[in-house]
Amino acid sequence: MASSKFPITTIFEAALVVLSLLLFLHGYPDISRKALWEDGGVNGFNSNPKLRIYFYANYLPPPPIPFIWSQA
Repeated sequence: MASSKFPITTIFEAALVVLSLLLFLHGYPDISRKALWEDGGVNGFNSNPKLRIYFYANYLPPPPIPFIWSQA
């Protein structure tokens, strides 16, 4: 009897996790956007916001912004 309740509780728990994540991202979009932008900059997918601000503040030419869809 306990094995028949496993899929129902798993689906309920997964739905609860997804709903909680969606509510958090809806309430704090700037935090998640900034975290993804910084992580992408560290991994070379896009410009690193910390480096861009450093170059602008010191009147240096900014580094090139990587093109995500390049053929290289």
